[in-house]
Amino acid sequence: VRFSETAAAPLLIVPFADIDGTRMLWEPGNPWMRAVISAIAEEPMALHGLRPLRLPRGDTADQMALDIEEALRPDAARLAEFSGNYGGLDVLIARAVLARDPVSGETRLQIVTQPYSQRENGMQIVGAIELVAPQTQDISLLFDRAARQLVDQLQQDWKRRTRIEFGELGRITLNVRTQSLAQWYALRRELESIYRVREVKLLALSVQFAQMSVQYHGDIAQLQFELAQRDLNLQQYDNYWYLSRREPQPQQ
Repeated sequence: VRFSETAAAPLLIVPFADIDGTRMLWEPGNPWMRAVISAIAEEPMALHGLRPLRLPRGDTADQMALDIEEALRPDAARLAEFSGNYGGLDVLIARAVLARDPVSGETRLQIVTQPYSQRENGMQIVGAIELVAPQTQDISLLFDRAARQLVDQLQQDWKRRTRIEFGELGRITLNVRTQSLAQWYALRRELESIYRVREVKLLALSVQFAQMSVQYHGDIAQLQFELAQRDLNLQQYDNYWYLSRREPQPQQ
């Protein structure tokens, strides 16, 4: 078993806190934002690994694109606008809900995530994180534990998605629009550089289209995921597979 060496586009984490009903997103005193910043800084792979984690600037453009109510009930249009501020990066809204039990005095912290991606439909990353602490524990320590757990889960998710079983091989016939032979050669080199791809063969070439056979390790969903990290979109229409390039958005 190996893991892919394909680097993913950075994941933009938006830490949104709800503490006993008080909601904080871009406010300077957001303790959940502080905890996530520290957790990322303490984990080298979170900064420089194959799935880098990033935090938003929190500037006026961010605040206009995403306010507290929109972070609470995000929709695709608003998240697309927010993502556009960062060149179309994948976004993960990480909502931290902290409440104190009036009977036991315990503090309960739940982290719920809402992902958004223009590269991957139905992107799922991590499940809910739930922590409980005694009344006497500083809540900042609880946020720190949750942030470290979130960062670790994101790293483990990347390994799960890029896990390669070398005994499992698939083959797919792809159709791709090309404008020249040089463009086809460039695409073939790019596909061959993907660790999961074992072989690329040209089947047919016309003025506008190329048809190729690609042998790969794993399943089709894993192949789609890794292609998406290179802004290559693999979709099936009428029983035919088509490969197209998603134009990256300029970072604002």
